[in-house]
Amino acid sequence: MWDRLTPEERTWKEKAAEFADTVLRKHLREYDERNCFPEKIHEAAHDAGLMNIAIPKEFGGHGVSQKIIAVAGEELATVCSPSAFTMGFNHGSLQPILVAGTEAQKNIFVKDLLDRRGYASICLSEPDSAGSNLMAIRTRADRTADGWRITGEKCMVGNGCRSELFLVLADTFVDGRRSGLSFFAVPRGEGVTVSPNTDKIGFRCLTTPSISFREVGVPDDHRIGEVGGAEEILLQTLDYIRFGGTPVILGITVGALRDIVPFLETRKVFPDEPLIQKSHIQLQLGDLYSEVRNNPRDALAGGRPSRRGKALFHRDGDLETERLPPRRPRDERNRANVRLVRHRQRLPGPEEGPGRARHHDLRGNHGDPAVEPFPGPARFARQGW
Repeated sequence: MWDRLTPEERTWKEKAAEFADTVLRKHLREYDERNCFPEKIHEAAHDAGLMNIAIPKEFGGHGVSQKIIAVAGEELATVCSPSAFTMGFNHGSLQPILVAGTEAQKNIFVKDLLDRRGYASICLSEPDSAGSNLMAIRTRADRTADGWRITGEKCMVGNGCRSELFLVLADTFVDGRRSGLSFFAVPRGEGVTVSPNTDKIGFRCLTTPSISFREVGVPDDHRIGEVGGAEEILLQTLDYIRFGGTPVILGITVGALRDIVPFLETRKVFPDEPLIQKSHIQLQLGDLYSEVRNNPRDALAGGRPSRRGKALFHRDGDLETERLPPRRPRDERNRANVRLVRHRQRLPGPEEGPGRARHHDLRGNHGDPAVEPFPGPARFARQGW
């Protein structure tokens, strides 16, 4: 799979893998147990050049492609997915400015922020709104003689305990009349109250406090985009954030596979047989492994899904659109898995009684283009998983 990477992409992948093994693994439990932002990890990540890598170079980042974000993010997440999320949050939080901000706003709120190794958070969800209905938010921004006055409360604000800049989605009112949703860049300061980190069951080093804004005054040049023009900015931002989260979720699955295979090889059940040799375990692993191999295909093609069912491809800095081939339904893929395994390994089917076919190790097979069998730990590592 990874032979499709360019030398630059492979370099970033290896760099992220080395950082994960030498830094993330060292602090694997520390910050989740303490329920706080992973300061030492971020200091090391800044020194290693692994922070803000997809931000354009002119605004303080490295300007890498979406594909590099995907492969590097997965490597980090296979060891510590919460830390990987914290390292990538600036990318999504600053998207409203990068999408719709003026050059002056990009220099002040992005470049200056990153030059001092600062952090931004995007403030969308609210404690009183139902689910993710962002169109019903209650945070409001009222037009004043010298700018805007923002009042409201946001919750589950990623990296919020550490951030010094908040991108706030608010319902705007001009002369008492509702004018639609708008984004505002609100510095941390007077009138802004940050709660302690939420006590979650997991991802505890990813701080997610509530943020209260009490008649916070900001000048008009802190408004991002047109008054009432936040909807399209929001949709583009969410597209970007969801793509960035995908390799982290994939990394969790890959990390789990790395951990579970040695256990299945040593755990024995009646009659003194390793779990890995059981056909139903092999089928489950094979299905999961095929999903892991298929899911990165969009990212490895260099694209991220859009709302219109296409992919945005980065080629030499230009954007192109191209439709992705349809995938077979999951139940059809499962039936293909079962047929393949029974054909190649002679596992007993409904027409065969117990003991009429041997249980073979699914991991020893190679080469089928439709369904790839699950590899053992050695081949698993060689393939970069």
